[in-house]
Amino acid sequence: MLRAARSPERQAGEQIHSGRQHKAEDGGKAITAGNERVIRARLADAKFFYETDLKTPLEDRLPKFKDIVFHEKIGTQAERIERIERLAAELAP
Repeated sequence: MLRAARSPERQAGEQIHSGRQHKAEDGGKAITAGNERVIRARLADAKFFYETDLKTPLEDRLPKFKDIVFHEKIGTQAERIERIERLAAELAP
């Protein structure tokens, strides 16, 4: 039976997993191990993309922004970057 997570009927030690409430036979160790595997994989992906991004200096990426429309009424990403640079200079001279 599904019950709300904050239900007063919920017993101590019950786990909520995949929209289902049940008592984990192993105290949640299998669920924790599965979550840790998923998190490790996501962090490994993030590390790969971060390290790949570091190989190209930000300045080398700027020319590409001239061809990317930010919004049809207010211009390209390059124009947006220029506006943000001017605003930042005014806010923190």
